[in-house]
Amino acid sequence: SFFGMIANIDENMGKLERMLIDAGLRDNTIVIFLTDNGTNYGDQIFNAGMKGKKTSLYEGGHRVPFFIRWPAGGLRNPGEIAELAQAQDVLPTLIELAELPIPQGTMFDGLSLARLLRGHEETLPDRTLVVQYSRATAPTPRKGDAAVLWKRWRLVSNTSLYDLSTDPRQTRNVMSRYPDVVAQMRSHYEAWWAGVAPTVNTFSRLTIGSEAANPVLLASPEWRNVLLNQQYEVRTAPVKNGVWKIGVERAATYQFELRRWPVEADTEITAGLPPYEAVDGTYVEGKALPIAYARLKVAKFDQTVPVSATDKVISFTVNLPPGPTDLQTWFLDANRKLLTGAYYVYVTRL
Repeated sequence: SFFGMIANIDENMGKLERMLIDAGLRDNTIVIFLTDNGTNYGDQIFNAGMKGKKTSLYEGGHRVPFFIRWPAGGLRNPGEIAELAQAQDVLPTLIELAELPIPQGTMFDGLSLARLLRGHEETLPDRTLVVQYSRATAPTPRKGDAAVLWKRWRLVSNTSLYDLSTDPRQTRNVMSRYPDVVAQMRSHYEAWWAGVAPTVNTFSRLTIGSEAANPVLLASPEWRNVLLNQQYEVRTAPVKNGVWKIGVERAATYQFELRRWPVEADTEITAGLPPYEAVDGTYVEGKALPIAYARLKVAKFDQTVPVSATDKVISFTVNLPPGPTDLQTWFLDANRKLLTGAYYVYVTRL
């Protein structure tokens, strides 16, 4: 499946390219290709000489490719630019490239790469970046669970310093040899952490009711501070439940569809599913549940309704005002004891 996914991405990038050509949009469309983190399974096959993988603080965990193309945009000749950049640079870069106005007082965590990409400058200002993790098993970010990046240096977990110019695989801790470098990078991190700590566990709310996305799927991995191990636990159904932090875009009537299984499965809420043979193994059998009631609580609305053996979805219609609120669901047995929350909630502004 690792190689299959590479082939899938390659084929779909080809489809995107063909669509842009056929539509006459290729020359004046900015195309960016990047990934969200290091490899999950491919480190034993190819890891570009880096140490670590997804969730790791080493280069293999967070260093990713960033390709950008804009034939009519006056970008520099194709080639590698060995400057320290981060995902937070993408937004200010696109704003400058597209010549969009910036509202007064807007602050960015990143900086624009536009002049660098157009060859108007060869280097970026001296900068120090932080890669900070929050872990699935400990959702609140912990001070020190971070990598600090400055030029050729990497300070990992506040305990190890690596010089990538001589040790790209990060095998030699040189903290004792460069105390001044360590002190400077630690000082940067302390100031950075002081800036983010007051809001480090403030959730970015999931928007419902927007013209840009209607309907919206809310899935159980987005429960606040509750780890649900995706498909394995959807199938094994441990007793877990959680809250979605949502933002209602506009006052309207909303339909909430509660499902145990995704709509593509077309399966009853109480039913199980057979094991699924995948390329690299087998998904376990989906557990049947004696669900007798479904409950939805959102804003001031709180209602419980019965579930029959033939129901694939339970729908609620709710009038909601705009603004932030919480949403939670329950699937209950005949004694109204929790079995699980709804793993999939489809929200439509009517």
